[in-house]
Amino acid sequence: MAKFKKTEILSAQRPHKPKKKVRIWGIALIIFFIAGAIIGFFYFILNAEMLKVRSIKVSGVRLTGQNIIISSFFAESVKQKSWLVLLGPDNLLFWKFAPENISPLYVPTVQEIKKEASFRERKVSLNVTERSVVNVLCEYNGGKCYGMDEKGFVFSSVPEVRGALILRFEAGPGEKIMIGKQYLDSSEWTKNIMETISIMESEGFVPKLIKVNGVGLEEWEAVMPEGFSFYFSLHFVPENFRSILGDISTKTRLDTLQYFDFRVQNRVYYK
Repeated sequence: MAKFKKTEILSAQRPHKPKKKVRIWGIALIIFFIAGAIIGFFYFILNAEMLKVRSIKVSGVRLTGQNIIISSFFAESVKQKSWLVLLGPDNLLFWKFAPENISPLYVPTVQEIKKEASFRERKVSLNVTERSVVNVLCEYNGGKCYGMDEKGFVFSSVPEVRGALILRFEAGPGEKIMIGKQYLDSSEWTKNIMETISIMESEGFVPKLIKVNGVGLEEWEAVMPEGFSFYFSLHFVPENFRSILGDISTKTRLDTLQYFDFRVQNRVYYK
C-alpha cells in the first residue's frame, strides 16, 4: 500500500503538457492573423482601383522624352525616400508622398520638375523647366562646343556659334568639359565672371570671346571686337570696376591699346 500511495503522489505533481501546447497554438494563430491583415492591407494599397493613377501629363519639354521625365522623377524620389519603391508611379500614394519638385541628376537638359497631383481625378501633372543656352563653351583651339546655362552648368552639345547674340567661352589648354557638371569647380568663380561681364556690357564693352584658364593660372580673358583684351583673376571682381570703365571709354584711345590687366587686386595695368 505504501508503494502505491507514493506513485499516486508523484503522478499528481507532473505538469499538464496539453495546456502549454494550447498556449503556443494560440500565439501562432494570433501571429498568423496579424500577418494576414498586414498582407491584405498592402495588397489593397497596391491593387485597389481607387488608388490607381489614370494619367500622367508632362508639359514644358522640348529636348527630353516624356518617359524619361517620369522615370527620372521616380528615381530621384526613391533616392530621397527609399520606401516609395514599394508603390511605384502608377499608385496615387506614391505621388502624395513624393517630393514636390526635383532637379534630376541624370537628365542634364532639365533644370527642375514640379508635380501636381489630383486625387479626386486620379491625375498627375509634371511641369518641366528645361535649361536654356545662355553661353556656349568650346574646347581649346576650335574643338567641340557645349551649351551652358546662366550658372555655368554644361548640359548639351551645340554647334559652334559666331556673333554677339550668345557669348562664346573657350576652355584653357588641357581642360576637360563634361556634360552634366559645372564648367568651373568653384561657383564663386562663375559668379565673378558673370558679374564682371554684366558690368562691362552695361558700360558698352561687349566681349566677343571669353578665354578661361582655370587649371593652374586661375585667370580669364575678355577679348573685345576692337582687338584688345581685358585680363582678370577668377577670384574677384575688380573694385570700382564700373567707374574705371567709364574713365577708359572717355579718356583712352582704344584702337591704340593691346590690353588692360586687372589680375592684381586694386591695380590696373595697360599697354
